[in-house]
Order: sequence, then C-alpha cells, then structure tokens
Amino acid sequence: MITKFIMVLLVATCLLSYTTETKAQNYAYIAGLSNVSPIDNKPFVFINLSRCTDDTKTFGLIMHEMMHLSLDLHNNDLSQEEEIITWAELESYKVFKLV
Repeated sequence: MITKFIMVLLVATCLLSYTTETKAQNYAYIAGLSNVSPIDNKPFVFINLSRCTDDTKTFGLIMHEMMHLSLDLHNNDLSQEEEIITWAELESYKVFKLV
C-alpha cells in the first residue's frame, strides 16, 4: 500500500508515437518524474511503464524518482542524507510491488 505522502501514477503507454515497442522503450521522452499536484498540493511520482523492461531497470527508475521526491520532502537538507536515502528506498519497495 502506498503511504499517505505520495500518489503514484503508473502509465502503461508511451508518451511518444514510435512504430515499434523497442523504440518506445528506449526513447520515451519522459521515463519518470516527481512533482507536486496543483490540485491538492500532494507530491507524486510518475513512472512510464514502457521504460520498465526488466526488474533492474524498473527498480532503478523507481528509486531514481523516489530520491527526487525524498529530497523535496526533506527540504533538500543534505544533513539528513541517511533519512533521505532510507525513505526513498523503503517507498521504492512499496511502489515496485505495485508495478
């Protein structure tokens, strides 16, 4: 289950129109992003599932975006390095289970 701090959008379609799935997997314009919703001001992570071709790439992409989100949630305070990384790691496991 996703924590109350995040909303995850999982999108199965590629953002660009390419003729083959392989091209879409390798060249999708946005692999993922983290931001804050303008509607409810909640942070979220976007993962483009067309870039999730194997477990290693999938977890790497999720962890990458969760690190961005964690930095934001910790006000970019690098003195909290361990907390930032631990939070991103634990949340990444939760998101990975959903994918």
